[in-house]
Amino acid sequence: MLPLPNLDDQTYDELLSEARNVVTSYYPEWTNFNEHDPGITLLELFAMLVESQQYYLDQIGEINRIKYLKLMGVGRRSKRPAETLVKIDNREAFSLLLGHKLMAGALCFETQGERFLPEGHIVSLYAVRGETILDKAVLEQMDIMQAIRFLPFGAKPEPGTVCLIRFNGSLPADQKLDLYLEVSNGAGRRNPLKGAGFVPPARLEWQFLSEKGWEPLIHVSDETSGLLFKGFVSFTLPGEAVREKIFGEEGYFLRVVLTEGCYDAAPVILQASMSILRCRQQRTSVECGIYAGEQLRREDGILRISARTELSAFGQTEVYLWDRNGYYPFDEFDKKIDSERGMVDIRVYHASTAKKVLLIHRELSDVPRRVLGEGSGFPNQVIDLEDVRLVRSPFVLLVEDELHKGRYRLWKQVSDFALSRPEDRHFVLRSDLGKLFFGDGKAGRMPEGEILSAHVVRSSGSGGNIRKARIEHFAIPDFMDISVTNITEGEGGRDEEPLEEALLRASGKIIRPKVLVTAEDYERAVRAAPGLLIADCKVLFYDQIVEFFRKADKNAVHIVVEPAGYDPEAGIEENYRINILNAIEPFRMIGQWIEIYFVEYIDVDVYVELITDEIFRDIRNQIERKLHAYFRRELAAFGAQVSHSDLYSYLEYQPDVRGVRSLSIHAGGAHTTRSRQGDLVIPPYAKVRLQKTEIVLDIG
Repeated sequence: MLPLPNLDDQTYDELLSEARNVVTSYYPEWTNFNEHDPGITLLELFAMLVESQQYYLDQIGEINRIKYLKLMGVGRRSKRPAETLVKIDNREAFSLLLGHKLMAGALCFETQGERFLPEGHIVSLYAVRGETILDKAVLEQMDIMQAIRFLPFGAKPEPGTVCLIRFNGSLPADQKLDLYLEVSNGAGRRNPLKGAGFVPPARLEWQFLSEKGWEPLIHVSDETSGLLFKGFVSFTLPGEAVREKIFGEEGYFLRVVLTEGCYDAAPVILQASMSILRCRQQRTSVECGIYAGEQLRREDGILRISARTELSAFGQTEVYLWDRNGYYPFDEFDKKIDSERGMVDIRVYHASTAKKVLLIHRELSDVPRRVLGEGSGFPNQVIDLEDVRLVRSPFVLLVEDELHKGRYRLWKQVSDFALSRPEDRHFVLRSDLGKLFFGDGKAGRMPEGEILSAHVVRSSGSGGNIRKARIEHFAIPDFMDISVTNITEGEGGRDEEPLEEALLRASGKIIRPKVLVTAEDYERAVRAAPGLLIADCKVLFYDQIVEFFRKADKNAVHIVVEPAGYDPEAGIEENYRINILNAIEPFRMIGQWIEIYFVEYIDVDVYVELITDEIFRDIRNQIERKLHAYFRRELAAFGAQVSHSDLYSYLEYQPDVRGVRSLSIHAGGAHTTRSRQGDLVIPPYAKVRLQKTEIVLDIG
């Protein structure tokens, strides 16, 4: 590391002494160096100034630190709203617009995306193989326990197994529906998915029961990646569902078929519902949208636009038409809520020739604050919004054009003005300060005219991480009688990241490079492979495996992997191999090849004859539990050697045991050998499992 120069290397006294010495060399006649001398007073003043300059030269300011972070590809994390899941108790089918506001006390949450809630609710689930019901869950269990433990394909999923979902009401055709599934497994925490490249281990087909029989659903989007993660499965019925009786129960049915592949751990459904949706802790007080092309419907000289947000329905709407000089306000319009189609119909009159339309919708409480300020045309303007709850993105400004009064243009938000040109309409929002910053004419344009808010979102950040059942009702009166509550805690909400934390995060990025070099690097990457359940892994060196794999590549990285709950007969190896290689590939060094092996289990039988004072009723069970614990704790590593003497000593020192009369260890496996001391030596890619124990007790 290069040494850091110290620019503040002289004290005030040193600077003053040096100046006095220089004076005598230039002007020997100056002999009065007392403090009352005017010349000395000036020297003291300049020494103080130089000392102050050197102090500040040696400091690194906030602007410098932010620049250094940018050079490293690290930016300060902005405020992020918390998210939660809400469940709506709808008695009949109805549509929800985007951004419906829900209240948890004074905190506002907004629904994400448009949703149609059907009248049909899930009343039972079946796991079926052939004519056999493997598992079943009913609605009463969901209501009482809040979570079920339903195995959709049984304890050991096999191709051909079916999960039936029965509804008590109809499901509409040609309507996007969303089914929420909370999925778990009993083998540990699965690595989260990151980016593309993950190959699901099982292939599922979603179907519905129609007059023609079982037909495939269309437009299927599966966030669960084949029932591996919790999330939404979105789909559309291409035709009408019919009411049928299956297993003695009537209803409308969907089913998901495991067509091929297998699972490393059987999926478990904890919750299933068509009335669950995502919410985010934020309040959109102003929103905007640009409409052009096919989004503009022209009918009899009227321009018709469809909006699908709550704010467009219940807020104040502003219409701006575009010409070559910018957007200008237009007042000849009206709007109507179309509840059947779940949209807001906005009709603009005498504007059929308009090519582009900007719509802005405002909460009524925000109308007095629509004008944020007045641009002066001077450089480095700052507007104090006096609001630190603002979310940095999305945040949009509409600024009056300096050359064409009454015309407005959208300005773009940037992180800084480093790449801004003089003509660029850029601004910087410091949401932690609640201030807007504009350019100086060299880097970023200088506004001159009205500055209007066009899209404003506010959030409490980490304050939105609420507990369950805190959301109480919809904000609009029309939905006040509909029961709604959050079934999960608010998660993910965070405040603006302090600069010091960003610097610490950046230093951690330097310390831990992404490229894979050491064995520890590869093991860490394998354990974190997206979508997988990795119990253990280890990099093996060539000299460890060459006697077992004669064709092993000397220049490859050899990794042995143990999936959680691994069953060698299940056939999951190929999908695991593909997903591990996909996870490693972006960080692998050029010319470095990867070989993946899967753990081999060596089943061990132990026979032991112990001497005790008397035969206690539970001593045999205690010794058996101790043996299993010993194997799990001491012999859990790959290639762990089963030492005869160590196991002998371990048993000898157990309570109520006076001695060990005999001990024998038996194991199978093609490459298992014994040492001269009687120890069991297993290959480095294998692990031992205690299979059978035989314990004989003798009274000594």
